[in-house]
Amino acid sequence: TVSRPLRGVEVVSSNSLFTARPIGVRNGVDFGYSGEVRRVNTALIAELLRKNWVVLGTPLGYSASGEVYNCNSHELACEIAAQLGASKLVFYTPSSWRVVAHGAPPEAQVQAMRMHDAEAIVEGFRARQRAAAAAAAA
Repeated sequence: TVSRPLRGVEVVSSNSLFTARPIGVRNGVDFGYSGEVRRVNTALIAELLRKNWVVLGTPLGYSASGEVYNCNSHELACEIAAQLGASKLVFYTPSSWRVVAHGAPPEAQVQAMRMHDAEAIVEGFRARQRAAAAAAAA
């Protein structure tokens, strides 16, 4: 889908930017139609970026069999950035999702972080997802 919300700005969003696979059953919890990124179409994304288009990665991805899976948008963004070799990844999230350094006041947002710190945050998201799924299954 191509959109022109601003004059001279091309925005594209497509389900062909990546493929997904089901999370499946883990520790006895069936994740249903929740998925993970299988493969990123880096050639397509790189071409769109070369044309100066804004690429929006929607979290709905298709599997090889045609099933649709809902992937975590943060993990999708991280995977796309990693596979493209991006030097920076910028998130725009609701203010209630701010990342605050341990021990810092709530209004002190993190402006930059090391990769291992970002990985720890992503693992925290994954742990909360697993806990929520286990609670829902109980």
